[in-house]
Amino acid sequence: DTTEVQEVEFLNEKEPKIDSNAIFTNGLKEHNANAVATIVDTLDISDLRPDSEYVFIGKVVDAEDESLVFATCVVEFETDDVTDSVEAFFTFSTKNLDGRTLVVVGDLYRVGHTAAVSSHNDLTDEDETVVIPSIDTFAFDKTKSEDSEYAKYVVYSSVSVISDRIDYTKLTSGDEYIIE
Repeated sequence: DTTEVQEVEFLNEKEPKIDSNAIFTNGLKEHNANAVATIVDTLDISDLRPDSEYVFIGKVVDAEDESLVFATCVVEFETDDVTDSVEAFFTFSTKNLDGRTLVVVGDLYRVGHTAAVSSHNDLTDEDETVVIPSIDTFAFDKTKSEDSEYAKYVVYSSVSVISDRIDYTKLTSGDEYIIE
């Protein structure tokens, strides 16, 4: 029992809605491996409390295992209206990420409050999904069986034919690619 006056603040406000889209700074949903990449996540947020400060805490995670975090970002903003648009930038190395599907997830907080007022943590959200394609090549002497242990050895002759097989995963279906 206490005789002290306790103050409790009840907020009767809508949960902000986050509509977002993540792309790499190259304008695509895919980026090559073994590079430094930046994802721009554009957040269109509605049902905000006017004249309030917010913090968005986001991260880039593996779509199959969200415990694998590749980048984080914190964006603070103040809004004068019930809607606002902000961008979150995530820069990270794509080294050893070949073939991975990545998703941007995050939580929105009102400054001064510990509980998130909104979240977008859907690992299947296509708008928040980007990929790091995997591309492998296998050059071999076409005059020998590709499965032969000697297929990688080419003997120079007038009939030598080198074939290069390219295997890939996570490329966007319907897009055209140039192999140089």
